[in-house]
Amino acid sequence: MTDDFEGYFLYKGRLFVVETPFVNIELKMLGQPEDEPLWDEVETHLKKFNNWMDLLSPLAFARYLFTPFDPPKQLLLEHGQLV
Repeated sequence: MTDDFEGYFLYKGRLFVVETPFVNIELKMLGQPEDEPLWDEVETHLKKFNNWMDLLSPLAFARYLFTPFDPPKQLLLEHGQLV
């Protein structure tokens, strides 16, 4: 049994992955080239996160019961994550 999580999302046409190995939360922008202004925008948004929103986490979890476990292979190919 593990509590690791790996979630992919698109933001402004770029693919990101959120991972929770152990107790840390890691966010990575996938693909090339790096986009510093976009990364700064995402980082600014995360810094504004309020802890009271943790109360909504059961609702956030419930929606993942209806989503696929893995992103579509075509999406990973388009962003250079599969060979």
